[in-house]
Amino acid sequence: MTAAPLIEVQSLPLSRGKRTLAKALSFKVAGGSFLELQGPNGSGKTSLLRALARPAAQLESQIKRLDGADVFLLGQSSGFRPELEVRTQLTLSLTLYGAKADPNRVQSLLEQFGLVRHATYRVRQLSQGQVRRLMLAVMAASGRAVWLIDEPLNALDLNAIALFEETLKDHLSHGG
Repeated sequence: MTAAPLIEVQSLPLSRGKRTLAKALSFKVAGGSFLELQGPNGSGKTSLLRALARPAAQLESQIKRLDGADVFLLGQSSGFRPELEVRTQLTLSLTLYGAKADPNRVQSLLEQFGLVRHATYRVRQLSQGQVRRLMLAVMAASGRAVWLIDEPLNALDLNAIALFEETLKDHLSHGG
């Protein structure tokens, strides 16, 4: 018996403004697997991710998510408050996602994602790669089954790419 997909899309039309990007997208993504979107800039990758990330009540009828398959959208903008310290921003973000945000968990995430030295920096003082690491830390600890990641390797150095790959493999191994 095949497990139900975490996300199923059937004949979804996709447009931006008056421009048709796709007439009838269809695909399924089961737990423990991933789907990589490829295409040139402007082809609709981000538009599709945003459509998939909508709250369940706002999803088009062609998009189904398995009950309990909460979504985390890691986009190009962090939504972080630039004036907050990194440690404070991480704690706040985890709290907003309903994830464990005690000091030990936050410290562990700072260590895992190479941000310990920057824990007392303001978010605005971080490089783009460091902000992306902070975003990855929040995503990894969010408890969301479905990760929608726009341009996952943007601004990451080789060490951070390896960290991303390890984090993704761990998520997939747990059915995400």
